[in-house]
Amino acid sequence: MKKLSWLFLMVLIPFACQEEREDVIDQSDLKEFTTETIKIIRNKNNGRLITTTGVNCEQSTTFVIAVPNVSEEGYGTVSVHAEEIVIDYDLSLSEWYLVNVKVYAGDCNAIPDPANFPYGQTYPMDNEVRAGSLSIPMSSLPDCGCIQIAVTIGRFSPINSELETVTSTSSTDYCNCDEPEEPEDPDDKNLRTQTPGGWGAPPNGDNPGVYLHANFAAAFPNGIVLGCDHTITLTSAHAVTNFLPQGGQPGALTKSYVNPVNTNKSSNNPKNVLASHVTALTLSTGFDSWDADFGDSSSNLINSTITSGTFEGWTVSEVLAEANKVLGGCASSYSASQLTEVLTAINECYVDGSTNTGFLQNQ
Repeated sequence: MKKLSWLFLMVLIPFACQEEREDVIDQSDLKEFTTETIKIIRNKNNGRLITTTGVNCEQSTTFVIAVPNVSEEGYGTVSVHAEEIVIDYDLSLSEWYLVNVKVYAGDCNAIPDPANFPYGQTYPMDNEVRAGSLSIPMSSLPDCGCIQIAVTIGRFSPINSELETVTSTSSTDYCNCDEPEEPEDPDDKNLRTQTPGGWGAPPNGDNPGVYLHANFAAAFPNGIVLGCDHTITLTSAHAVTNFLPQGGQPGALTKSYVNPVNTNKSSNNPKNVLASHVTALTLSTGFDSWDADFGDSSSNLINSTITSGTFEGWTVSEVLAEANKVLGGCASSYSASQLTEVLTAINECYVDGSTNTGFLQNQ
């Protein structure tokens, strides 16, 4: 792992000139702190989140407490443990004393002004404290984040006895000791879909129509609306039975319908096979989200991905949204025939939850 390159922003309250010292630190490598500098790079090491630029579980890194362009006056360490982050600082070889230490640890995108850092310690100057330690409980922090440390040191000027102070600010990022939960692999059990004819069948025995009439009102309390500019609204299970299945050519609706029927001579019949398949998939995805026992798989039908064809890699949700656009007459790069073909394959993939054509992949 690469060592962290610490960044220092030092603000010096002007003080009297001193004799030049031999231990002047080289400032040429110091960089101005930017948001990009502390961006966490998260990798995984044996299943654990790590940062390749900061300090990780049971690791420590050092920082310098310095007077700009003059000297290094002390050092500190940041150590990450399972229960806490410990920050130690030491000026024991310096003529300067600790005035205060302020620390921020947490979200890299929410770093406040140093005056508002939430953790800190103040030291009375007359106590001449040169070393200290600060602990931050891990329970209050995100798994990975940023740390900024502002150490203010002071002394009474040897020239005029006035108080001189210097603030040295350092930053790093961290990841804690927790091993993140790995997402479970999707199971290979069957989901459930129904064809338009299945959903449109009058209730009988244990067919899909029985399930539809028993559960439509609870799963779809506001009914279902298909399309976009032009729509089809179905307000009840009875309306679904009267509407499905649909014949005719796939295409965009030319007007809106409320509880249309599949009676050939009715003016309330869109005669649109695309509408038939959009309705069937809307019912299947809706029931799957509402009823945990609708299919055997714990995966969600709407998140399943298509394994082949024009829409390979698309989720069921994305295909259904595109189909509604085409059905309702909204702009799309795909034809009604293309959407009807893919919806047919989806609706036939897991019929009754007992078959699997392989057209969908559980996610």
